[in-house]
Amino acid sequence: MRLVRTALRCYPERWRSRHGEEAAELARLLMRDGTPARSIAWSYVKGAASARLPRPHRRLEAAVGALVAVACSLGIALALLSSPVPASAVSMIRVRITDRGAAAQQLRSLLRAHHFDITVTQEPVSPRLAGSIISTGSNLIGGITGPCSGGAWGCTDGIALPAHFTGHARIVVGRAARPGEAYAQPANSGAASRHGEHR
Repeated sequence: MRLVRTALRCYPERWRSRHGEEAAELARLLMRDGTPARSIAWSYVKGAASARLPRPHRRLEAAVGALVAVACSLGIALALLSSPVPASAVSMIRVRITDRGAAAQQLRSLLRAHHFDITVTQEPVSPRLAGSIISTGSNLIGGITGPCSGGAWGCTDGIALPAHFTGHARIVVGRAARPGEAYAQPANSGAASRHGEHR
């Protein structure tokens, strides 16, 4: 949390007063689920830099925003140098679903916290796949295997992607099908394809 608190101080004071506690709590949840503190801190630094960038015609404020971003990055870098976490830990970000009843909403919040341009949608699935990821939409996004709804093992309940991921992707999360509604078929891309109904 020391790294995260350092990163959050990079945001403007108004942002911190409105979102600081929520961002810190989200960071605690991510770390509890295995996301390295380094990855979270760097993600927040990038968000702080974006939050401080003014409109293009205001050159003086742009220069100030850039200096603040550099200063915050240096602060994070110094904190990382004193951290015992291996340098390789920062390369991947892992996000897991812990609430199957609100899987899509939780995944959206976690991805938004890392400033990823990833859309999360839902499609009807069998009861076993409800609350699981059925498509990742990008070969750069890997699935993390966990329990299915009901306890059986072998569904995707999380993703792992590079911390520097800048593309757009669409992740599909399964929801309980309504009576008479056809099940969506898991996509054949990424680790999510292992969720086929043949299990």
